[in-house]
Amino acid sequence: MKIGLVPQVIVNALHPSNSVPYVPLGLLSLAGALDRRRHTVDIVDLTAAVKDGRIPYDRDFESAAARLIHSRGFDLVGFSTFSAGYHHTLKIVQALKARAPSTLCVLGGPQASFCDEETLASFPVDLIVRGEGEWTFEELLEALEDDRGLDPIQGLSFRRGERILRTPDRPLVQDLDTLALPAFDLYPLKHHPKAAVEATRGCPYHCVYCATSNYWGHRVRHKSIDRIYSEMVLLSDTYDVEYISFADDTFTINRKWTLAFCRHLVARGYRKPWLCSTRIDAVDDELLAAMAQAGCGHIFYGIESGSERVQKAIRKNIRIGRVVDNLRKTASQGISVTASLMMGFPDETEEDLKQTLQLRNRIQLIFPYKQAIQIHVLSPDVNTQITLENQDRLRYDGFHSDGSGGELARYDREMILAHRDLFMAYYYIEMTHLDREFVKLVHTFLSTAQVICYWSSLYVMLRDGDPLRMAKRWIEAYRSHPVSGDVSPEAPLLLRAVPSATRFFASLFRMGGDVPAPVSELYQHEFEMMRIKGGLAIDTAIRQKAAEHRAFSHRQFAYDPRETIALIREDYRKVRTQRLKPTRIDYVPRRRPQTGRRG
Repeated sequence: MKIGLVPQVIVNALHPSNSVPYVPLGLLSLAGALDRRRHTVDIVDLTAAVKDGRIPYDRDFESAAARLIHSRGFDLVGFSTFSAGYHHTLKIVQALKARAPSTLCVLGGPQASFCDEETLASFPVDLIVRGEGEWTFEELLEALEDDRGLDPIQGLSFRRGERILRTPDRPLVQDLDTLALPAFDLYPLKHHPKAAVEATRGCPYHCVYCATSNYWGHRVRHKSIDRIYSEMVLLSDTYDVEYISFADDTFTINRKWTLAFCRHLVARGYRKPWLCSTRIDAVDDELLAAMAQAGCGHIFYGIESGSERVQKAIRKNIRIGRVVDNLRKTASQGISVTASLMMGFPDETEEDLKQTLQLRNRIQLIFPYKQAIQIHVLSPDVNTQITLENQDRLRYDGFHSDGSGGELARYDREMILAHRDLFMAYYYIEMTHLDREFVKLVHTFLSTAQVICYWSSLYVMLRDGDPLRMAKRWIEAYRSHPVSGDVSPEAPLLLRAVPSATRFFASLFRMGGDVPAPVSELYQHEFEMMRIKGGLAIDTAIRQKAAEHRAFSHRQFAYDPRETIALIREDYRKVRTQRLKPTRIDYVPRRRPQTGRRG
């Protein structure tokens, strides 16, 4: 049988050519379980196809994607599904079945597992593999080839005539070492600096906004250290992957296991760096030191809120005092971080939001790079407690704070409204205390400030004492003049906001205004850096000079902007005593690496 496996689409909706395809570990794990002597298996990466221009990301995206898949002549196409982008998957299936009705379309992954019955009732999907799919998918292919019935196969949902049938759930895999190695050879790893390895499945926590434990189970199951090490060595030695990204939500959930794993890497002389995700309260000095010694270079911390009240409400239950302490401990070991924060919880107040932004600013002072902080607006995921408890407060307005799929979702408003339970990621929960438009605009303002004036805006927020004050000033200006003449009113909110924010910042940081001269000059420096990195747009002149590695521009400053940043991080009040230090900075665009075609 000729099988095509399609990863979930994760296109950057605002800048499709900047999309970052990911190594689809789940699908490669499925493929690893198959008998490749009996089956031909290929990966069709639609995100990569958009990135390198093989298919457009516009109204006809799904039709173009279906044509690409159809051209490969598959007998069966398996789609990985998550909440964001599910509308893409289902429209691709519709287009593919219209072209090739005999091609079997099989869905798997969290979204299809949780929404199997409505998906089958409303769209021409043939089969859904629920939950952990390695053994179910293998048995399914054997039954199809041998023309046997599907009823004995656990973990399947399918139609029989007008009826939708669900076979019993398949028990979780208790010994993860019994799973075959992922079929890494199916994916062009040479074009990816990092590849994923899975150490665990399951999560013991009960965060109300997350469906991880509902999908993988509440009990954490570990692969053996030897098994994990063998996957890391395979990726490093055979595929020359630069670093490993662990796919686990809470990598350090078992402290004793994590220490043993780190000691194993050190003892075996493993040299490649790796990164992981975990809770901020699941690390300590000894653990971080061991991780750093073993090669951990980056940790993703899901912190979510700076409010103790919200922490309890969402059952995350992180003590805010531990957040900053453990971030400093992480930094002291030379480990970089991404700290993820959220706003838009149902009963969040302005004070709660203010505390989250104050925490954001404290994190910014610890880690001097923009990637250290992500901030999102809550999307109600399917099969989570927060969604189940707020069914009557779900609303749709077309806004989605994360880029994947958000731009094109507005073309599918009728479909999204007709099938709310399938597309909850594009809805929101109506808030009790805060206005939805206010939250959207605060998020948009912070996103814009992070790109245009990361450090100079931080100075103003620290000076004001209230991190919302500057945002409110901009919101007032934006509401007075919401859209400039060269931006369509139909454009996404972030694109509509950029011209307004740029004007606002230019006025706020003008020389002789209400900020000290070093901060005004720092803003000019940051704006120029943003221009050559393409924060607003990359024009032809910048591209040409980047190719030739020539300076795009240069500026003369009375105060060294880099020293201003250092003073803000040390104590923002010292900026007013900063000494003159005439400095010239040449702005040289970096050449983008040529990675070739992917997919």
